[in-house]
Amino acid sequence: MGIREQDPRRKNQTDLDDTMVFDRKQFTEQEPTVHAPRNANAYGGYTPYDDTMYYGEDEYSNPDSYDGYGDYDGYGYEDYDDGYTDYPQRHDRGEYSGSRRSQPTMAARAAGKANPYLYSRERSNGSARQAYQQARRQTHPEEERSEAYYENYPPVTRKRRKKHHGFRNFILFLLFLAAIAAVGYFMMFRAPAQQEDGIHTRRSGVYNILLCATDEGGMRTDTIMMMTLDRSRGASLTTIPRDTIVDSGDWVPKLNAVFADEGGGRDGAEALMDHVETLLGFRPDGYIVIDYEVFRDAVNAMGGVTFEVPMDMDTGDYTFSAGEQVLNGDEALAVCRFRYGYLMADIQRQYVQQTFVKAMIRQAVSPRKWPRLPAVYAAVMDNLLTDLSGANLRYLALRVMLSGLGDIEQNTLPGEGVDYNGSSCFGLYGQSVVDLVNEVMNPYKEEITIDDVYILTVEDGELVESTWRGTPFDPSTYDYDSYD
Repeated sequence: MGIREQDPRRKNQTDLDDTMVFDRKQFTEQEPTVHAPRNANAYGGYTPYDDTMYYGEDEYSNPDSYDGYGDYDGYGYEDYDDGYTDYPQRHDRGEYSGSRRSQPTMAARAAGKANPYLYSRERSNGSARQAYQQARRQTHPEEERSEAYYENYPPVTRKRRKKHHGFRNFILFLLFLAAIAAVGYFMMFRAPAQQEDGIHTRRSGVYNILLCATDEGGMRTDTIMMMTLDRSRGASLTTIPRDTIVDSGDWVPKLNAVFADEGGGRDGAEALMDHVETLLGFRPDGYIVIDYEVFRDAVNAMGGVTFEVPMDMDTGDYTFSAGEQVLNGDEALAVCRFRYGYLMADIQRQYVQQTFVKAMIRQAVSPRKWPRLPAVYAAVMDNLLTDLSGANLRYLALRVMLSGLGDIEQNTLPGEGVDYNGSSCFGLYGQSVVDLVNEVMNPYKEEITIDDVYILTVEDGELVESTWRGTPFDPSTYDYDSYD
């Protein structure tokens, strides 16, 4: 027996085709009544938010008086009268067998959708919907909500996971430190300006600084050296003999008198730079002139310098035995000024001065002497004549330290002793000087030639331009013990 035969309320209903048009007038004559959703606890913890509008409270209280607007027979089917075919709706869960299902709209029926409601039980629940409903059930288990609430419920947004860029931040931190270090380095250390002659091309990383030390009167430069810092070769010290003949116009034209002829100071230093440029074929990048008092104070600030005295010396004020010993400022000054006991006199003295300066620099930058460096720096800077800035001097000191202090090359301009106007002078070997310049000091990419220099010597009692090539005396081969 069919469902219609079992239910006497359905005997007089006419089966209509699904294509018949829905008559809106049947619903406009009655006011709808909205019923609140049933208790969620009766449905296993799920609240069916498919609140359907039933037409007339009387019909709801008396199922026999529905008059075709749809009734529920308990079998899971709904029957629609006045032109509506039976519309079966199967319930997915048995506990919903007693609930009223929501009716589809005409547009949904035309599209062939069985259940158009967005949040009905037949719709597949998305993960966002499920998470939202679960959160709401946990926080508000007894809250009643209308269907209109869920039509406009706030969308569930996932919190974007905070990305941790540890490596990127570390790189940025290193770049920041590098920028700070670069600024600090530029402020603390700055290379001197390279001198240009408008003809030759300068080599990068090569600097020549003229180092001079005056005598007790502070006017004659008894010590003249060229300090060369070459990135490819390292550091070197080249002595220019103080008695070298120059074209100064003096009766005895010696190089050490040039500074005094101009009254000392910056004028004297610039005049000395001019003559050195004539001798070597290039102008130094700067000059540093100190007196022996500064030299003595610097040695004392270091706490003394360990030095090997080359031979037994009697300087009048001090007597030294040959061998390694720690010298204070006065003792170091006496050793560096000693010359009359050497076979080559002034040439040998300047070699000893080179050796002492080399030992002094090496010990000054050793870790054991670092606490004393501020005192040494103050002692030198207080009485220093130079055209270099403090950043230039620190740059040069750093370059000397990084060049390998044990490998500082020592040289002396080649030449021989000559007599001029009854005085002992030193005549350079012109071609040999050019060869040494190209080997050790040349700041240019092009080679220096004999035409780039103007070197004088004495021949038959007259000053002549020197183009000689001779064998220079090597002070390092001198046997001190053989001389009495």
